[in-house]
Amino acid sequence: MIERLSYPRLLQAGRTLGRIGRRLPVHYIPVARANMRLCLPELSDPERERLLDRHFEALGMSLCESAMTWWSSDERIVKLSSVEGVAHLEQALARGRGAIILTAHFTTLEIGARILNSAFPINVLYRRRRIRCSPTSPTRIASPTRGARSTPPSSATTSAACARAAPQ
Repeated sequence: MIERLSYPRLLQAGRTLGRIGRRLPVHYIPVARANMRLCLPELSDPERERLLDRHFEALGMSLCESAMTWWSSDERIVKLSSVEGVAHLEQALARGRGAIILTAHFTTLEIGARILNSAFPINVLYRRRRIRCSPTSPTRIASPTRGARSTPPSSATTSAACARAAPQ
């Protein structure tokens, strides 16, 4: 249901969800506070609390955007996104050897792969998660990329999307 909202309303719903989540008694909030005190000593306590509030709003928005990754049409994804640096990827692919696009685990890999797959056919490589109950379980990663092949390498330590030139 959330996925059907207009994008601005989807983000607002996510911020609201994040504000609700922020008020729950989750165990890692004291850890976050301690980390922010150590890493951001120049901020006052109220400033760090506002930062924590913004983090939870962003977390809620990312949950709602994840719904878009799984259930939005390709047309909606293309309309809401853009790919920068396409010329660099095209140049690498023109060499005939493919290209590796590397991303860190803290990015929105699924929506990024979905967006990239709208411009180039890709394969997705990932490291198996230790937590099997995650909603972004690697066994489902091919679904949001709509046709991209997924490969769970046993020795991979990062996630990567491998673009390949379209057959001619």
